[in-house]
Amino acid sequence: MVLIALSVITIISVVVAGFWWNLFVSILISILVISLHVILTPDDSESPYGALLNVVDQDGLSGGAYMWV
Repeated sequence: MVLIALSVITIISVVVAGFWWNLFVSILISILVISLHVILTPDDSESPYGALLNVVDQDGLSGGAYMWV
């Protein structure tokens, strides 16, 4: 209920203030930054602690790689 009320207040304030263009540009820049982050970051399927976690079993079940659930 609070989220709906805050959303309505936000939309009304954007309409009254008339800064649609600023909002649109900021959303586009946010999408661009997030997209670049997704493209440029390496694959997260390997743990950054790989060799440190791979001391218990050598069969790969408790190794350093993340396990898909």
